[in-house]
Amino acid sequence: MIEEIITKDEEKMAAIDKIIIPHLQSIVLELLPNLTNFYSGTKDLECPSLKSITIANCSKMETFVFTDLKEKDRSDHTSPFFSEKVAFPSLEVMVLLHLDNLQLIWHPQQLHVESFCKLKEVRVEFCEKLKTIVPSNYHGLLTFHNLEKLTVENCWSMKSLFPVTIATGLMQLNRLRLSFCGLETIVFEEEVNRAPRFLFPQLTYIHLSYLPELKCFYPGLHTTEWPMLNNLRVYNCKKIKTYASEFPSFEKKDDGESQPALFPLEKVIPNLEVLGLDAHDFRLTFLHCDLAENFGKLKTLSVSNFDDESVASLFDFLQRLVSAT
Repeated sequence: MIEEIITKDEEKMAAIDKIIIPHLQSIVLELLPNLTNFYSGTKDLECPSLKSITIANCSKMETFVFTDLKEKDRSDHTSPFFSEKVAFPSLEVMVLLHLDNLQLIWHPQQLHVESFCKLKEVRVEFCEKLKTIVPSNYHGLLTFHNLEKLTVENCWSMKSLFPVTIATGLMQLNRLRLSFCGLETIVFEEEVNRAPRFLFPQLTYIHLSYLPELKCFYPGLHTTEWPMLNNLRVYNCKKIKTYASEFPSFEKKDDGESQPALFPLEKVIPNLEVLGLDAHDFRLTFLHCDLAENFGKLKTLSVSNFDDESVASLFDFLQRLVSAT
């Protein structure tokens, strides 16, 4: 049974500075239950042409390159899956699925210069121990300036995705899909000099479903802009205030606590072609407002989990929508 891909040869390793695989363009590691790492040793691993990496159902795998730690350094230490020993300057697609021991993808202070800077798609699913995509003590070595697609599903230990410094740089993000996770916020709060502005000029698709702990996009005072958003689906996210009519907005919950709403309703609606909501959210959002007339581009409306009150509000909304067209 395979335990590692590149087997360490101490005699040969002593004669080289690093391991270079110059023409490797894709790595796929799947259904390897005994695989613990790709390579173990102290030399850097460089794959300058690597475009795509998929690792799935490798239940024992904790790190891509394993570097033995001194015993005194092992306590309370979580090794990143990709450390500074890994150099993937051309990587565009990263897929991590069913990795039972994955706790940390990157360590902010332990990252090879220019690695992962060209990522366009990140997909992480069924990684039960993973708590975030980028941790809070991030200091600028990792950027997602080219990221276009982000999918995170079935990661119940995950409380947030990334810090403000990452979220404010997602200028190419086009699709965001988050489902079946323990997320409480999408961007976690950190000390900043002023209220952050989150601009997503290319984002057209957002799907949020079965996020029972999600309360807001960002817990502090902030502004968000989604000028190209045309496909929005939000299901079974019971704790969030889905929409606000003004921007920025903090809505009052039943207990009187201020809660930032997820979307600026009046700015999002005019471009929407697809809208999906739970019936409860739909009724609360549209029952006492005249926003139906703003849906100039709507092609598909999906409403789930009906009750009698929701049916009545839907018919009322459809009548106003027809009258406005």
